Amino acid sequence: ERRAEGRRRQTVIGRNLAREAAARLNHCRGADFRVGGGGDSRPVLATSPAHAQDTAIAISHSGNWVCAAAICGQAGLGIDVQAIERHDVLRLVEFLDWTGLLGPSAGDKQTDRDRFTQLWTLWEAAVKCDGVSVLAAHTPAFASLARQFRPGTEQSWSAGGYWAQSMRLDQRHWLTLVAARTVPPAVDIFHVDHSAAAAGQA
Repeated sequence: ERRAEGRRRQTVIGRNLAREAAARLNHCRGADFRVGGGGDSRPVLATSPAHAQDTAIAISHSGNWVCAAAICGQAGLGIDVQAIERHDVLRLVEFLDWTGLLGPSAGDKQTDRDRFTQLWTLWEAAVKCDGVSVLAAHTPAFASLARQFRPGTEQSWSAGGYWAQSMRLDQRHWLTLVAARTVPPAVDIFHVDHSAAAAGQA
């Protein structure tokens, strides 16, 4: 029950962050937007001011981190936050055919897991941006952006008409955003147990 309550709280925070990001882009109030969807469906702006009908949002959370983004222009948008898990990374890399993207093993399991988690957030953000399943064999955003991906490095880059940013939130969490345009989205990041970690980024 406590876990369910925590997830409900994260959902509320994520929707509020998305509304504020959308409001900042469109120079209006967060109260002018209502977020719908969620659960098994992607969150969307169910109601928006007339001049903000083309605004898209994305929300993700992991652990105590909640992140949201908004972008105008009917562009695809994806965001993903992931915690480093104790996976057999080398087998996953081989299965996903990502050896060429991550390079050889660093010889340290924690470093390998860290780099894999960062690349996985790029994959999930890319499939969300393109609107395809995470089980898809291919997504244009990932194919364009992965070639310039630098494992273990915070970076912001553009390729193939897409924009991406990958950042470390703490020692266990990576965040990556992908947008189907070269203009960065508005982003809000919040740590549930503390104050807003970052806000107003664009």
